[in-house]
Amino acid sequence: GLHHALSALAATAAQGSRMAGTLLAGLPTALQPGPPAIPQRWRADARGALCDAVVAIITCEPNLATRVAAIRQSWVPMLAPLGVRHVFVTGNGDGSRDGDLLRLDAPDDYAGLPLKTLALLRWFRDQTRFGYLIKVDDDCFLNAPAFFADLNYRKFDFHGRRLLRIPGQLDRAWHRDKASAGGASRVFDRSPEPSVYADGGTGYTLSRRAVSAALDAAASP
Repeated sequence: GLHHALSALAATAAQGSRMAGTLLAGLPTALQPGPPAIPQRWRADARGALCDAVVAIITCEPNLATRVAAIRQSWVPMLAPLGVRHVFVTGNGDGSRDGDLLRLDAPDDYAGLPLKTLALLRWFRDQTRFGYLIKVDDDCFLNAPAFFADLNYRKFDFHGRRLLRIPGQLDRAWHRDKASAGGASRVFDRSPEPSVYADGGTGYTLSRRAVSAALDAAASP
């Protein structure tokens, strides 16, 4: 699945390293706000390192008036002074973006999160020119000044937390109460054990190369 594909990328993260001098050279102008987005194909501002990343906050329509409103008042304002773009991501849409709200052609419920994530990756690959995708859930707080201070995420294709499951450790029914309807509420998790996979709850960063590799893996038999 998607998380296993991301874990495979994490194992070869060193291949995505960047020269520290090149990154640091971009910092002075990176702290300036970027220009308005280009409607046809959203791209990064080429003036600095931080402008080459977009923060995607996974949410849903019912949370727009609650969690999203709180995020807009709390940590999202920290991004603009750094020149970092952001977008809130929901489903039940056609892939269009209205300001900072992106409505993808994907389910908008809990069981549809894998499909929504894949749709986000496709949007990032096909509709933007950013170099890095920073995925965060709407129940998380991103300390933007601290996160972007050292540019660590730019050293790797996958930057996040890896989880290990040993035989017998996986709760194969953990998701059933969270899935309100459909097949996910009636089946068990069939993930293999032992396994190492990417933890999505705390957020992660993917390079453009990692996004393409994950989409290729998801499309394979």
